[in-house]
Amino acid sequence: MSRGDFLGSRGRYERRSDDQVGSRNGYERGRLRTAQGFVDVGVPQVRGVGEPFRSSLMSFLDGNSEVLDRLVNEMYARGLSTRDVEDSFVTSPVSC
Repeated sequence: MSRGDFLGSRGRYERRSDDQVGSRNGYERGRLRTAQGFVDVGVPQVRGVGEPFRSSLMSFLDGNSEVLDRLVNEMYARGLSTRDVEDSFVTSPVSC
């Protein structure tokens, strides 16, 4: 589940309605283990809700990067350059 789905269908800068709870609360530092060492990642945080938010992407990767390595290899196989692959992770609009 993405942070947007967790908080409801409001846009990034929209005010919440009276029946909606929670708000975005920045990012917490996380680490992802890769074959080349650890990579620092920003894990989205939520405040003002009864249950803790857990990013579905981080749950899927679970601190391990085998899936991420396969994704990068597939990007290369489809013709993306090293710079394109790096940019897709740095500037990706997808939230965790």
